[in-house]
Amino acid sequence: MNKQEFLQLIVPLAQAEAKRRKDAGTGFVLPSVCIGQAALETGWGGSSLMTKANAFFGIKATASWGGKVFSSKTQECYDNVNYTTITAAFRAYDTPADSVKDYYDLITGSTRYAAAVNVTDARTAITAIKEGGYATSPTYVTNVMAVIDSNNLTQYDNVVTGNAEPQPAESKSAEELAQEIINGVWGNNPERRENITAQYGAAAYEAAQAIVNERIG
Repeated sequence: MNKQEFLQLIVPLAQAEAKRRKDAGTGFVLPSVCIGQAALETGWGGSSLMTKANAFFGIKATASWGGKVFSSKTQECYDNVNYTTITAAFRAYDTPADSVKDYYDLITGSTRYAAAVNVTDARTAITAIKEGGYATSPTYVTNVMAVIDSNNLTQYDNVVTGNAEPQPAESKSAEELAQEIINGVWGNNPERRENITAQYGAAAYEAAQAIVNERIG
């Protein structure tokens, strides 16, 4: 997966999830922050965490996690100086959409990250996430912001900030969307309907879902 393919996959998922939550009044995280973290943590989708576990984020699978688990080596910095390589259990998912949804559930649902919710400045949000205990690296904020700034990821925040005219999503045919549904990119209903409709319109969803229904019954 190259950078462009990675963005084509995660941008509509992050934007749709953020917009859906803002519209519902349940709290959002900026898409640029979500995308920037995912890009950094998976190496633009090239890590085994992404390719084998559909995980955009290195979220640890603690005792409270009841889903799938993927074990992988990772580096932690406990003293702000030295890095230690450990093997940790991470949350794994059936689809990329499930990963994005779980990320938003985690950040918006935990009091540790409350200062990152409904914030319209990317640096403020990612700083709050780091200070909430999400990552141990002392350079985490700098690294995420470098990804955001160098790739102009804040352009995708307009769905929740309203600071600019929304840029229409890259057009996709009903056939393309249907194949993505079959491949599990958009997860399950009702989130699938809501996210595709938010990004491409109700007609696009209906047309794609009709193709899916015809193929798999």
